[in-house]
Amino acid sequence: MSVDRTQHDLVMSLMRCINPGPIFYRAVSFNFGDWNKDSSWDFMTSGHPGLNCITPHKFSKQEIEVVKKYLPRFLKYFSDDKFKLRIALSRFDKGCLDQEQEDKLIDYVISLESVLIGDSGTDLKLRFSLRGASLLGNTQDERSELFTRLANAYEARNHLVHGSSKGDFTKVDVETLSHIAGRAILKMIDLSNLNLKKEQILKALDRFPFSRKENEGIDEVLARTLTNSK
Repeated sequence: MSVDRTQHDLVMSLMRCINPGPIFYRAVSFNFGDWNKDSSWDFMTSGHPGLNCITPHKFSKQEIEVVKKYLPRFLKYFSDDKFKLRIALSRFDKGCLDQEQEDKLIDYVISLESVLIGDSGTDLKLRFSLRGASLLGNTQDERSELFTRLANAYEARNHLVHGSSKGDFTKVDVETLSHIAGRAILKMIDLSNLNLKKEQILKALDRFPFSRKENEGIDEVLARTLTNSK
C-alpha cells in the first residue's frame, strides 16, 4: 500500500497502538512506497532493534502483520474520525513519548476517557472501568482483571492530578495500561465497521459488561444484537 508523507504521523501512531513505545521519526528511515515490496520493513523484522533511539524497541513478525492489516483502515478512519478519537490518539501518543511514569499514566487515562466516556454524569470511575472491561475482555476473567486495572488507574490519575498522595499509583502497571489504551483505540476502529454511533456502542458496553457468552467479544455481541433487531 502506498503511504503519503502527510500520513507519517498516523503511521507512527498506529505502530505505537500495536507496540507502545517512544518511536521517533529519526529512528524510522523507510520510504513511503509499496510496503509489501520495499525493503523498508527490514528494520522491523523479528530480532532487529532500532525503532527507538533510546532503548531497543522490537516489532515481532506477527506485529508487523498487524500493522499491515490495520494500516488502510487506520488511515481511512482518521480521515473521517466520526467517533472523534483524535484526542484519544493524541494523548496516547503523548503518553508513549513521556519520560515520567506519572505523566504516562495521566495521558493514558485521558486517552481511555476520550474513548469510553462520551457523556457526562456521575459514577465516571465505574463507567470508565466497566466499559473498558466490556470493550476489551472476551472472557469473564479478562473482564474482571481489566475492570480492576482500569479502576486502579482512574483512581491513581485522580490522586496525581489533584495533588494528593501518590497512594494507589503503585497498584498501576503503566506498561500494561499503555497496551490497554492502544487496544481500545484499535477496537473502536474495528467497531466502526458496524456503522454505529459512539453513543450506541457505549450503551452496548453498559448493557453487556459481563452477561454474554464465554469468549464472545463485544463486536460479536453488537453484530448479533443488530441481526436480531432486523
